[in-house]
Amino acid sequence: ALVPCADRNRAVAPLVPAADALVLDSTRLSIEQVIEKALQYARQKLALA
Repeated sequence: ALVPCADRNRAVAPLVPAADALVLDSTRLSIEQVIEKALQYARQKLALA
């Protein structure tokens, strides 16, 4: 979820997450854990709809 400083701070089209974006730091997670966390988030969002 870390965007390199040069990309984040450039003048034209900086790479920044949207205000309502889910930022999932997968640094210390397995692929299975990442998928499960994403599914949990999606289930929570769908339950609110």
